[in-house]
Amino acid sequence: MTTSHEAPKKRQLPTVYTLLFIIIALFALGGSTFGMAEETVAFWALIVPVMMAAGFDRMVAAGIILLGSGVGVLASTVNPFATGIASGFAGIPIGEGIGLRVIQWLLLVIFASWFVMRYARQVQQDKSRSVLADIVYDDEFSQMKSGNLAFSGKQKLTMLVFFGTFLLMIYAVVPWSDLGIDLLPTLGWWFDELSTLFFSASILIALINRMPESNYVATFLNGARDLIGVALVVAVARGIYVVMEYGVIIDTILHWAEGLVSGLSSSVFILMAYLVHIILSFFIPSTSGLATVSMPLMGPLADFSGISRDLVITAYQSASGWINLFAPTAAHLVAGLALARIPYDRFVRWVLPFIIGVALITMAVLVTGALLHG
Repeated sequence: MTTSHEAPKKRQLPTVYTLLFIIIALFALGGSTFGMAEETVAFWALIVPVMMAAGFDRMVAAGIILLGSGVGVLASTVNPFATGIASGFAGIPIGEGIGLRVIQWLLLVIFASWFVMRYARQVQQDKSRSVLADIVYDDEFSQMKSGNLAFSGKQKLTMLVFFGTFLLMIYAVVPWSDLGIDLLPTLGWWFDELSTLFFSASILIALINRMPESNYVATFLNGARDLIGVALVVAVARGIYVVMEYGVIIDTILHWAEGLVSGLSSSVFILMAYLVHIILSFFIPSTSGLATVSMPLMGPLADFSGISRDLVITAYQSASGWINLFAPTAAHLVAGLALARIPYDRFVRWVLPFIIGVALITMAVLVTGALLHG
């Protein structure tokens, strides 16, 4: 991995920034098609050191992963866990309204890429402009040394197994049948299968490099130690939703939301629907869970306001995705920040202008959709 991290430094700057755009777009594509969120946690160990080796900081890596996948989920096109479930409850095909969502996806990917690359350029030119400049890190990322190293045969094979594992993970979690693709079998893997996949890959890499058993076990335990804190953070974040659900607090909020959006004009209704779903999303971070509780109510209300139900779905998933860009109830976000040792308050301070811009772009898209349908 140390050898591979030197590659970005040997590239010309335009090539590096082109690579940033491509990676962000790929994360956004995963978010838009299969709701890539928790799956991004596995990529932090790869993206963080690569970005630091390129002369950036950990926040650039956070922007690539969290903003890339985040805007993708926000502008879901055929995401079966958001668009699919919501369309089912609304009684419309999943492809209805996809044109507006594709436009929204393109706008947000461009905006996210510009935001991350602008900050990356500032940090590369002046390290003191990093929002993490005053934090002293002492971990495996900060201790990386630069050097003119060449890939050996073992290293090439190791990288092949490493990246092949991630490609297999992406293929295994995508619900191909739900996307109408019958040529590729849907494996339906989730955390149990993915844990086995990564564990097996680690053993294979150890064998390739003839790593002594004691070294392998020590390395494995050190990695597991770092993840214990992440697991606790995820459990606490999930616990907030459990308390809200079993405390019947969510039902009270839904009743209030129904009275808030009734009897409004199309443009005002869609903006209020967006606002209502933002509030609901904070308490229900799960996109599928939010669709389950809100769509049976919001779908019929859209008919009375003279707008199509697919636009309400766009408002719902935009609100859910927007909240999950920064909310502490988003498990993948707090887990990733914990892995990279980025303080949550620093991330929120850095991302605040971006989330404001995303909200403005989203509202403009929603109002445009309401006017076109009107």
